[in-house]
Amino acid sequence: MIPGIAPKPAPPPVASPPKPQHMFVFGAGFVGRYVSERLLAQGWQVSGTCTSPAKKRELEMLGVKASVFDATERNLQSIHSLQQATHLLISIPPIPGIGDPCFGHLS
Repeated sequence: MIPGIAPKPAPPPVASPPKPQHMFVFGAGFVGRYVSERLLAQGWQVSGTCTSPAKKRELEMLGVKASVFDATERNLQSIHSLQQATHLLISIPPIPGIGDPCFGHLS
């Protein structure tokens, strides 16, 4: 440091761009699809699950990255878009004899 000369201030930290909001919808049926359409209109990324290839195609036409999901099997690892989600909506009803199909996969 030189006397009489102020030190150069440090540059401000570089802010990284905000991560886009990404909703993952377990069960993109009536309620899940309704929410998905509203979020897509607001610029969100939306991924979700459905029960058939035909419903998957419908959701993909809306802009949802869809995966066919059988809630009675332990296959959450195969749903890659779940790992990028910032928000989660569970819209799958409890299954008799199993209960909540999503929380059962966490154990």
